[in-house]
Amino acid sequence: MTTTTTTLETMYADAFDHGECISIYLGKNERCIGVVDVGGRGNNRRVSSLTVDREFRCKGYATKLMNKVIERHGKANLHLVAMPTPGKDNLSMPSLVRFYERLGFSIVPDTLSRPPLSVRMKRPAK
Repeated sequence: MTTTTTTLETMYADAFDHGECISIYLGKNERCIGVVDVGGRGNNRRVSSLTVDREFRCKGYATKLMNKVIERHGKANLHLVAMPTPGKDNLSMPSLVRFYERLGFSIVPDTLSRPPLSVRMKRPAK
């Protein structure tokens, strides 16, 4: 396990047989506010889920988690399926795609579902 700490934030990265879980905690009591799971091996990694507590959304924590994934696995091809979770506080599909595009991901051609409930995206190895 590796740990990165700032004033009130702590990030943990735990490796498992199937991949890695990166979590971000806030405050002295270390409340977990976000988690990203990364699977795969070698030169192909898959972001299988990204979750941020509703109270802390739109405050940069999802970006921090994904930047940590890119920092740790940026030399590999990163894949994900962008699929918004239903709910009034969650991102729409266009917003979700823009979020990942800002991180260097692009849509894999011909993978949009009809209607667009999910989209496959890829970030090439650097």
